[in-house]
Amino acid sequence: MALAVRIHVRAPADGRAFIARACVAYVLPGLTYFLWRWWYYGLLLPNTFYAKTQPVGVLEQSTLWDLQRFAGLYVALPLVVALMWAVAEPDSTWIDLRGSDRGPALLVLGLVATSFTGACILQYTRTALEMNFSFRFFAPFLPVLLLGLAIVTSASYCSVAGTRETKPLRARLLSAGSVVLLVLQLMVYVRSFRDELDYVSRYKRLLESQQVAAGHFVAARLPATEWLMVLYDAGATPYYSRRLTVDFGGLNGPEVVQLQRAGVMRDLIDYFFSFRPGAAVFTSNAPEHVTHWNRLSKAIVEDERFREYILVRKFSTDGTPKHLFVYFRSDLARD
Repeated sequence: MALAVRIHVRAPADGRAFIARACVAYVLPGLTYFLWRWWYYGLLLPNTFYAKTQPVGVLEQSTLWDLQRFAGLYVALPLVVALMWAVAEPDSTWIDLRGSDRGPALLVLGLVATSFTGACILQYTRTALEMNFSFRFFAPFLPVLLLGLAIVTSASYCSVAGTRETKPLRARLLSAGSVVLLVLQLMVYVRSFRDELDYVSRYKRLLESQQVAAGHFVAARLPATEWLMVLYDAGATPYYSRRLTVDFGGLNGPEVVQLQRAGVMRDLIDYFFSFRPGAAVFTSNAPEHVTHWNRLSKAIVEDERFREYILVRKFSTDGTPKHLFVYFRSDLARD
């Protein structure tokens, strides 16, 4: 926010030119990608959203908690700073925002950003976000929110600066309070960064000892013409296997997502066996047998058609509850 606080002052005076350049730089490329993605997947939102969410039709409490956590950690203090300056000289701030040549451009951009963000949040709050640290669904809104707060703060700062000689104490208190709050926000970022580093370190170790290792194992033993099925947390396994892969997490292909949303377990099981894959990799929550919070993995392993598959390797990591089971079709299994 501190870096963006000058955006209001530096915005071009010609509002129409500002909007035109913004459309060329952001709207047209984004719209092109959006339309291509919609055509390819047949889905309005990114495929990962449908793969990692479950529609509930009502306000979802867990998602509301994620939204509250996100706002409290990353938006609350910058919002207080913006409100402090805006309340100090509300009339002058409004006149400065509305009266300049750039006012119409800022109004249009503000309405677009607000409408887009509001529509996404409304969709999210009616959806169960099924993933770890799911508040990251709200992360793309942070730059938009901070820029909006920066514009208001910048206009308010100019208004307060105009009364600095007559009200010096107010200007000093606002400046000091803003510095304190922004330092606190920086401390939040530092703490979050440390947590992310710890998570990345643990996740890197998990990837290398399981998914990467499983991918190399499959690449060395599975013929290039055979299909690989990966059930949940595919991660790096398909990449390092260099084999044709169906990810039943639904992140890469629309067919699995559409079958998942239809909710018919038998159709998903039949889709798995329709490929007669040469190998299958399952992520399991138990070290002895394949089990998962989603029942599909267990249902496939217990299906009569899975009898022609043999467990050839298991990958585990100390300190983590996840395990990878690698099965090969019996005619391909070998020591």
